[in-house]
Amino acid sequence: MGNGKLIKFWEDNRLGSSSLAIQFWDLYEIVNEKNGTIHDLWDGENLKCISAVWSLKIPPRVHFFLWLLSRRQNLTRDVLESREKHLEDNTCPFCSERETSHHLFFECVVAKQVWAIISELLGLEIGSDFESVGSRWLSNKRFLVHNMFSSATL
Repeated sequence: MGNGKLIKFWEDNRLGSSSLAIQFWDLYEIVNEKNGTIHDLWDGENLKCISAVWSLKIPPRVHFFLWLLSRRQNLTRDVLESREKHLEDNTCPFCSERETSHHLFFECVVAKQVWAIISELLGLEIGSDFESVGSRWLSNKRFLVHNMFSSATL
């Protein structure tokens, strides 16, 4: 593969008997970067889809917040503890579970209720994790309203 600049991520056949576009057609249909190379879309461990966050039609401060959330660097109690900040209470303000980014935005009973309402309004099942919310950010034009609702909810 070399540096990946000549191999198309979705369309070239390199895993199994067919391309990723064929193997993951539902995802391929909604991505904007259909012609992207491996170098453009893969860092060796993760997809470089975070760039989709920056193209959303939302305020810049929300862009930054979503970027922090995607990297699990927003200031939740677990992150503060990892930075050696002493906290008397590391539990979620809504329940008695340990506060992590994933818990606060997706697992907490309050978060689950909010996502259930948003899912019903949009007619889509979202909110189980960051990826389920952000999966449609790859095709911002097609899911413009959905993306505004989901990013505003976060």
